[in-house]
Amino acid sequence: MKIKIKFSIFQLMYLELFEQKIQEVQDLLEAWRQKTGEIDPKSLSLAELIEAIGVSLEELNVAVEQLQHQEVELQAANQAIAQEQQRYQELFEFAPNGYLITDSKGIIQEANIPAGNLLKRHPKHLVGKPLVLFISTADRSAYYSLLDHLEQEKQIREVELNLQPHQLQPFPVAISFFAVRDSQNRLTGVRWLLRDITQLKAAEQKIREQAALIDISTDGIFVQDLENHILFWSKGAEGLYGWKAEEAMGKETHKLFYGESSSQLEAALNVTLEQGNWDGELKQITKEGREIIVESRWTLVLDQEENPKSILVFNTNITEKKQLEKQLIHAQRLESLGTLTGGIAHDLNNILTPILGLSQLLPLKNPNLDESSLELLEIINTNALRGADIIKQMLLFARETETEWKSLFLDKLLEEVLKLIRETFPKSIVIEEDIFPHLWLVHGDCTQIHQVLMNLCVNARDAMFDGGKLVISAENLSIDEPYSSTNLDLEVGNYVVITITDTGIGIPENIIDRIFEPFFTTKEPGQGTGLGLSTAIGIVKNHDGAIQIKSESGNGAEFKVYLPASEEVAATETGIMDETIISGQGELILVVDDEALIREVTKTTLETYNYRVLTASDGIEAIAVYAQQPQEFAVVLMDLRMPEMDGLTAMGALKKINPKIKLIVTSGLITKEEITAAEKIGIKAFLAKPYTAEQLLLPLGKAIC
Repeated sequence: MKIKIKFSIFQLMYLELFEQKIQEVQDLLEAWRQKTGEIDPKSLSLAELIEAIGVSLEELNVAVEQLQHQEVELQAANQAIAQEQQRYQELFEFAPNGYLITDSKGIIQEANIPAGNLLKRHPKHLVGKPLVLFISTADRSAYYSLLDHLEQEKQIREVELNLQPHQLQPFPVAISFFAVRDSQNRLTGVRWLLRDITQLKAAEQKIREQAALIDISTDGIFVQDLENHILFWSKGAEGLYGWKAEEAMGKETHKLFYGESSSQLEAALNVTLEQGNWDGELKQITKEGREIIVESRWTLVLDQEENPKSILVFNTNITEKKQLEKQLIHAQRLESLGTLTGGIAHDLNNILTPILGLSQLLPLKNPNLDESSLELLEIINTNALRGADIIKQMLLFARETETEWKSLFLDKLLEEVLKLIRETFPKSIVIEEDIFPHLWLVHGDCTQIHQVLMNLCVNARDAMFDGGKLVISAENLSIDEPYSSTNLDLEVGNYVVITITDTGIGIPENIIDRIFEPFFTTKEPGQGTGLGLSTAIGIVKNHDGAIQIKSESGNGAEFKVYLPASEEVAATETGIMDETIISGQGELILVVDDEALIREVTKTTLETYNYRVLTASDGIEAIAVYAQQPQEFAVVLMDLRMPEMDGLTAMGALKKINPKIKLIVTSGLITKEEITAAEKIGIKAFLAKPYTAEQLLLPLGKAIC
């Protein structure tokens, strides 16, 4: 029996399912037929037929409902897939990096917009083109090698190649790629990710250049974290501190440089965290234990969230600079001391002048003085001369008196040195001398040689803390060829050798070769400059001489100073007392000095030797007195340093009144500038205060003659 059923359009879509259900009905009817025998369908009751068909239709409707639900789910899934495809396409097209899909031979099948921008082609125009066309010629062999080994590639790999589209300048790209395979693991294509790294390479180059600059810098540059652990250590830091990078990395700076925690470091860290930077001076210790002073500059480094991350430190070694500053301050202090010494010496010489004059004048005025009084006057005279000698040495040592290179009698110089050290060194040091009586002349600067000898003597004194013996000896020495060949500092010739020997602590063998280095000293900070011996050897070498040292720790030291002998023949020295003092013949002398005692003593001394004398207290008064009778004055004796009008100005005015005037300059302190200025106006006679009667009368007699 055939059943006709009308189906909806939707039901027609699933005709196969309907036919299946109809077949089930027919199978059911066939089962009834077999059960009941040959039964004609027409013999079935309507109720039985409807029951059979109704059951099938109900099952069919249920199936249709299920199919409808599945169809809705399918549509939703298709829509989701379409949306995902759209998103993928957008990501593919507008990704920041270039994406390419090629076959296994490198023929481009698909490209996104950034890839087109990199390769300077529209993405559609890239399809079908071999990727090798856009690889720089220099890198194509590497690209072909990459394609040849695609079969072995099992994961994503990255290489760097240079692209060169349209013969433009090559530029670097980072290429990530992976091979695509089918279900049978056969190679079907390649996915390529292209990333332009031009800026990255430029940044890396800049970093390399900066790293090179950091490495060639002599500054100690390092980075530390907020707990003071070292994170970076430059070549300059290695040179400054002595620690290699591998030794310093991870160490705490206060343990590396200071040995213990430093309050100054904590303060620097706090300021850096609060203000972002700090600068100041730090004392640090190198790997060898040497103390250095650095000018330190700290800068706070922040992370991406603007939080403190680390501290960049620049340390500049200013140890030598600080030493030079210290030496400059010391030199300025000495210069100030020298200036002060000059002023004091001038005043002391003015004080000693009348004392010395009176000690010699009183025996002349009172020839009947008893022996005891004469002895007392002799003591006054001797001590006044002694005071004058000490002042002279002070001025010589402070370089307040001008010297020049000339032939020197070293025995006289040694006598002055011995007198000075005997009066100033501790009494616990015994001073002995052994001076050859006829030393050869030496051509040189008296002040400089005096400085050398005093420096060596002072060093010897400092080496004898608890006293000892200092011996100064001098002798003539002729050096021949054999001796010179074993002493390279000394040439063949004649020398005066001055030896200074002490019984002090001696010099250790490990530093004896360094004692003449500038700034090297074994004394405590503040007790020595480290310039004394370096200056001494410089002076001696400038005189074509040499210094030899012999010492060992605990057994004293011996310094030998070799000074070349002058070729001049020493003339017999003639002292002032050997010359004849000629008394005056009533000549009129003008004595000009601002010190009343000096005027009176000088006036009395001259009058005692038959001179007539007028006095003036300053330059203005001297001009007024002289102008009244300019032709009557035989000589004008004038002090250089006076109030109102100084001596040089006054003498210049007197020269204009009488160009033939005879002038003698007196002063407690005469500088080179004053001597030069006096010589320009024709003055050649100089009388240093304090002066004795003989020293006053001799140049006066020569001037009158």
